[in-house]
Amino acid sequence: MKRTVKWVVGVIVLGMAAYVALVVWQGSQAKAAIKQSNTPLGQWVDVGGFNMHLHCLGTGSPTVILEAGAGDFSVIWEKVHGVLSTTTQVCAYDRSGLGWSEINPEEEAVVRVETRVEELTTLLNAANVAPPYIMVGHSFGGLLAQAYVQTHREDVAGLVLIDALHAEQSEDLRAIHQKKMQQAAEEYQVVSVMQKIGLLALSPNEIPNPGLSEEGVAKYRGVLASLPHVESMLLELNSIPDNLMERRNPSAGDGASMPTALIYATSHQDAGLSAQENATFATQWVALQRQVAAQSSNTVVLADEQSGHYIQLDNPDLVNRTILDMVNTLR
Repeated sequence: MKRTVKWVVGVIVLGMAAYVALVVWQGSQAKAAIKQSNTPLGQWVDVGGFNMHLHCLGTGSPTVILEAGAGDFSVIWEKVHGVLSTTTQVCAYDRSGLGWSEINPEEEAVVRVETRVEELTTLLNAANVAPPYIMVGHSFGGLLAQAYVQTHREDVAGLVLIDALHAEQSEDLRAIHQKKMQQAAEEYQVVSVMQKIGLLALSPNEIPNPGLSEEGVAKYRGVLASLPHVESMLLELNSIPDNLMERRNPSAGDGASMPTALIYATSHQDAGLSAQENATFATQWVALQRQVAAQSSNTVVLADEQSGHYIQLDNPDLVNRTILDMVNTLR
């Protein structure tokens, strides 16, 4: 009897192992197929040892540079990119490891803002995208855009911040924001495992649509399912707290008189937070946006009461009008 039980258990274990092996094999095949068919929207640019993805449309100056939020990539700008390109040159890109960009082989375990700025500088130079630039940054991309201004003030003509992340947070806001980032990281750790074994590639339509067109969401799902994007997303999300601490009290000469437009959402709701935490976060987020706006002598401030954090997807008309107004003013 004992031998029979052991034999049955052994058969079950072998069967399960065979099933897992089959799923992994099918997943790897699906990943390869999606990767081959999901071609980049723009071009790959050699930035010294690895390639980064750059997608420029239109002609004219100043050139608008679109900087996505933490873990996001160029396709997230689809409702802005094409519209602006009818007036001037507009470039979206993928930071190393994200989207269609390759991983920087010299990237440290912690992503630093300074490294991201250096990568963008090298990319624009290698692709011959000449200044002046209007830097447009969403969320964490706003922090990166401001850092770019601080180090390349002579190349930047204007700055647009869209519900941007700022380093000067209160203790309460920083604690709640860190909780949000930790919850997001925990979710994407599971997604990362699913991506590695090919489950995302076997069912890409299960990946939520953040608000993109049919073509855009197909590209978005293709990247998450077949490329190492999710792992790099995790790295970037986990690096935010350290970057916020390092960017506090920015140095002088950060473009306080530069033409700046600041768009922010007045309502923030996160299912992972309590009602009190959501209310505190929204109140202090708005206060911080206004505080940052007050630091510049040449800022247009626009509050969006209808959108969530992704204003460029929820209210692209507002974002497009704001950027186009700056383009026309600077010409």
